[in-house]
Amino acid sequence: YRRSHLIYAKSCKSQCDMVSPTITSDGGRMIGVGIGHEVILVNRDSKKSYKFGKHGSYPGQLEAISSLAFSSVGNILVADNILNRVSMFSSEGEFILCFGTSRKDGTTNEHSLSNPSALAIDAKDHVYVADTDNHRIAVFNHEGCYLKNIGCKGTKLNEFDQPFALALSHTVLGVLEKGNRRIQFICLESDNDVVGSLYLENIPEPRALIWIRPNGSEDKESMSGDILV
Repeated sequence: YRRSHLIYAKSCKSQCDMVSPTITSDGGRMIGVGIGHEVILVNRDSKKSYKFGKHGSYPGQLEAISSLAFSSVGNILVADNILNRVSMFSSEGEFILCFGTSRKDGTTNEHSLSNPSALAIDAKDHVYVADTDNHRIAVFNHEGCYLKNIGCKGTKLNEFDQPFALALSHTVLGVLEKGNRRIQFICLESDNDVVGSLYLENIPEPRALIWIRPNGSEDKESMSGDILV
């Protein structure tokens, strides 16, 4: 991550002074970095990199990247918290589709996103979106079709107040909330039951969530490993 961050920062220093990058990996050879309206992909093996992303609001264009995630087939999904949508691109940067936008008349529905801040993708290529201003996790399939919500606004377990960071480990989804200042751990294979929670009173401004599991861990519902906030 550090290497890709430095490569990108060197080429886009003026942008780095204004906004923070978002960084992700496909778990193998590719690293993705998003900053502003551009995505840069770095190949760990060849050390070669290329970028894509045009500024604008038309399909395939980007405004403010808030999160990136790789699918199992190598497509890259990009959350945009100004355009309130998720766009999908091929590994070569070709636009495929976008989802989460409002209707053409401006009205919203259950598909509509408001300030999507984070993405996570499971083994079935289901896309989990931290839909911050709607206080929920919105779930879509890999074709961008809406499947369901997880949670609603509130302070109880399985309720959220401004979820804005996600970390997925097998079938357990960690959700970091800005309003409730906590992390909830949700088992995605047991009716989205909360299997744990952690309050963050001593962390003034948590911004990201990373889950590091021990090598060789096979327990899909285990909460073993380290959580970085």
